[in-house]
Amino acid sequence: MRTRYPTYIGRTIFEESQGNPFFVEEVYRHLIEEGRVFDANGQFRSDIKIDEIDVPENVRLIIGRRLERFDEDEKRALAAAAVIGRSFSFHLLTALSQIDVDELFTVIEKAQRMGLIVSISEGPDKPFTFAHELVRNRAALSRCRQGVRRRVC
Repeated sequence: MRTRYPTYIGRTIFEESQGNPFFVEEVYRHLIEEGRVFDANGQFRSDIKIDEIDVPENVRLIIGRRLERFDEDEKRALAAAAVIGRSFSFHLLTALSQIDVDELFTVIEKAQRMGLIVSISEGPDKPFTFAHELVRNRAALSRCRQGVRRRVC
């Protein structure tokens, strides 16, 4: 029988997943499948290091598939948000994306329902953040793959 889940493994997975429950589960599952959680004696390893390469491919595919559900204007709005940074305000996104405010609200709501964007505070500026840096990167890359600003991407 295995011992309790050590704090350092939990902390490492939390840092890589940025606390997103889906990513936590998938990163842990990936580490188990790769044989990186337990040593030869079945004990939790204390030397686990996770880097960007360790994000499971299925996580990347799922994010890509979620982004495919957006139409061209919606992808443009998400790409604009990605350019702003991990966190962004609705006001700045409106100015940068040049998309109608009502349409932009719809995009943000859709992205929130899909777990791609989360609201990080209340108030008139109500900043948003991408659920994970990988989501932000994929949002930016989704526009590059479609040939938009190919030289820049």
